[in-house]
Amino acid sequence: MPSSPEILISMPEQERSALFESLRMMMISPWWSRVWVVQELVVAPKVSVRYGTAVAPWELFVKTAQIRLKNEELAMKETQMFKCLAPEYADVLSLFAHMVLGLDDLRKQWSNSQTDLLTLTRRFSNRKASHDRDKVYALLGFLRTETTIRPDYEREATQVYQNTILDIMRSVKSSFLLTGDLGRKNY
Repeated sequence: MPSSPEILISMPEQERSALFESLRMMMISPWWSRVWVVQELVVAPKVSVRYGTAVAPWELFVKTAQIRLKNEELAMKETQMFKCLAPEYADVLSLFAHMVLGLDDLRKQWSNSQTDLLTLTRRFSNRKASHDRDKVYALLGFLRTETTIRPDYEREATQVYQNTILDIMRSVKSSFLLTGDLGRKNY
């Protein structure tokens, strides 16, 4: 049975180009950067990904991203084959692996960890949401610790953020959040 690179190389260029363009379009979709997606993907016991009319189990994405070579001889052979592919195809594969494995690592970590609001807000501050307050509300499903925060869509985002800071300060019993230097502070 041919390996993945052999299949890609033997594919007509027009089909290969269409395949990689479809994968690239899927990977640059806003779906991958949304904060609610993280919760949906990480907390759900079973995940299927739908893109247009196509549906695939999450495990297929992970297995595809995890393709590892068994020995050096095969690794050298496969590396030579990948060199026959356009560099942009390798970039798409790299992006795919990075995004899928990063989210899958979160799935594994979440099921085995004590998750607090400070850690979550630090980790997912770069994620996007339609409403700023959802940058907090979307994380509540991850919590393994108590919080006083309850989703209330009547509140303004600034009020939600203030309540979040107060809740974190109560839980860590420190006001170091007020220093604005979260990256270098330990509690």
